[in-house]
This record gives sequence, C-alpha cells and structure tokens, in this order.
Amino acid sequence: MKNMTKTPRQQSWLKAVSEAAKAKGVVLPSFTGHAMGCARSASIGNGRFVTFKRRLVSEAQADVDGIEWTLWLEQNDLPAPVAVFREAQHANREIVQTALSLLKGWLVDGWTPDEAKAAVAKRLRG
Repeated sequence: MKNMTKTPRQQSWLKAVSEAAKAKGVVLPSFTGHAMGCARSASIGNGRFVTFKRRLVSEAQADVDGIEWTLWLEQNDLPAPVAVFREAQHANREIVQTALSLLKGWLVDGWTPDEAKAAVAKRLRG
C-alpha cells in the first residue's frame, strides 16, 4: 500500500548529474560519499577534483542554503579551492545542466583556474 501523505522523494543531485552526463556522452569521474552529506569526485590525472556538500540542517534552512559545489586543484599534495558555487537544494533539469557544464569544464575540458573562476562568476551573475 502506497502512503499518500508523503511527498515524492526528490532525485538526488549526484544521480541527476550522472544521468545528465551520460545522456550527453560526458564521462565524469565517480563520486564517493563522505561523512555528513558530502561527496568527492575521484581525482583526475592533473590533480583536479570536485566536492559536493549538503548541510545537515532543517528542511527550511536547507531550502535557503542549497547545496555547494567546490572545484579543487591539488598542488604539491595540498588541495586548494579554485571556485565555489551553490545551487538549489532540489535538482531540476536547468540547474543540473548548468552544474554539469561547470563540472565538465573543470574536470574534462581542463579549464585553467582563471577560466573556471570566470565561468562560476558568470553563473552567479546570470
């Protein structure tokens, strides 16, 4: 018997990005879960990786905070954040496509740190 009082579960961000990448033929590194609502992509050969973070707060606060993506670059075995952007807590087609384009640019296309910062800044303005 289906419980009609529960709202439908939202598609997870990582699953949505994975499916969008697959549909576009983009090969992203896999993500592994870390503690407390975080995930990290596998590092690729040039020391780049991405983290995904959802704050563990009330649903109302999570709607305000959204989720956070960070583009990282490892240099001399030390990770340094290059750019950070936030998206709505619940994935939808438009914002998934935007996030995918930023992740692809950083992880697959090999944007320079300046190119990544400019793309994220454009996203934040747009």
